[in-house]
Amino acid sequence: GYLPSEKVKKIMSESIAGLVLYEPSGNTEKSLPNKLFEYMETGLPVICSDFPLWKEIVKENNCGICVNPCNPNEIAAAINKLLDNTDMAKKMGSNGRKTVTEKYNWGGARIRADKDIFERDLDNINLCYCGGMSEARNISMYVKAMENIPGKLFLIGELSTEYKKRLEKINGWKNVVYFGYVNNEEVRHIYQKS
Repeated sequence: GYLPSEKVKKIMSESIAGLVLYEPSGNTEKSLPNKLFEYMETGLPVICSDFPLWKEIVKENNCGICVNPCNPNEIAAAINKLLDNTDMAKKMGSNGRKTVTEKYNWGGARIRADKDIFERDLDNINLCYCGGMSEARNISMYVKAMENIPGKLFLIGELSTEYKKRLEKINGWKNVVYFGYVNNEEVRHIYQKS
């Protein structure tokens, strides 16, 4: 169903990291997903696939943690590292926001986020994934990683009925809050500020 922009903003403000964990394939390893930069712009540290191009951006700018997207233990370890080091998580989020503002932007059409998202309280231990929900996006690894994480994974996007049924069988699903489809204009509203 539809999710208003204020609800998406609240979800992101209660999250400790943005997840961009695509499975390796010819296309994903060489792409630069908008989601990576959108999370950085909002001040969320990213946990992303360890593809060379992504790793170069994330490590160079100290704005998140790169992991093997097919290893739920590595994903969980990255989540726990941010949970155990909230000052580091805040610094990574700040670095990501600065990087997008100064380096990775579209000039005057730069993506903007509300200040309250950037200055959120990182005592919350929720994670947010907003975007495509195909199997290529590796959602099952996100869910598996949540098996031993004492928080919630907010999934915003459309899952096929068949894929959702398979995901619901994974133990980590108990820590997932699934919102379904969200209108793109509403998601954009979160990131844009005139």
